[in-house]
Amino acid sequence: MTDATEAHSPAPEGKRESGGAQAVDRALLLLRLVGEEKGPVSLQTLCARSGLNRTTVWRLLTCLEKNHFLARNPFTKEYDLGYAVSHLCALPQRRNAPLIRLVLPEMEQLMEQFQESVLLSVPCPGGTITICQIDPQRSVRLKDYVNQVTPLWGTSTGKVLLAHFPPKQLESFLCQPLSAFTPDTITDPELLRREIIQASSAGYATVDGEWSGEESGISAPILSCGEPVAVLGIGGPRTRLTPQVMKQIAPALCAACRKVEKLIA
Repeated sequence: MTDATEAHSPAPEGKRESGGAQAVDRALLLLRLVGEEKGPVSLQTLCARSGLNRTTVWRLLTCLEKNHFLARNPFTKEYDLGYAVSHLCALPQRRNAPLIRLVLPEMEQLMEQFQESVLLSVPCPGGTITICQIDPQRSVRLKDYVNQVTPLWGTSTGKVLLAHFPPKQLESFLCQPLSAFTPDTITDPELLRREIIQASSAGYATVDGEWSGEESGISAPILSCGEPVAVLGIGGPRTRLTPQVMKQIAPALCAACRKVEKLIA
């Protein structure tokens, strides 16, 4: 894994944007660095990891604190995420609360039946965002994906959306270079095309270690007027959620989607 200092080092002076855009870029960098820490972080650490000077970091942290994106401990002087971040994270759930209420009973039934995590996602620019996740009482289970945006390739939710792309839009997508998230990520356009065709035919899509090397998942669309308005998925450890198990799960998952579609018709 890339070291945090290396991963987020700012661009050389000559390549940075100027004015307000530069300040926004640096403030977001600091916010991300604080968010990646397991606990409160000091000014000195943020200076080291961002590569910015102390005066710049202090000024930007003060602005973020004033707007409640960061909170500063008055005793330790360390920084942590503020309540404004939580407010932003809650917005996708608030906007999609009616949909979540409709789908939740089906999610709970699937979770009880298969004892794996069940996720509800909606389309967003470039992929999908998880708006609800319920987990079984197991020590080894899927990580929390709520509010995380995942891409159109390497994920079962993304493949579901790609299966509903118009032909020209799909061809345009397949022409772009795709990076690998794990050694098993399908980045070859022809292989990915086969996966998409299969997902379109079967009504669901699967991944086996493509997004996270330790996880697998299966997803199916919730359609309205023939277009996916949401994606319902089941994910879990690769050791349990094998391709054979996912094939067994598929009928119940697709049936749950059809039930929801009748409610939103």
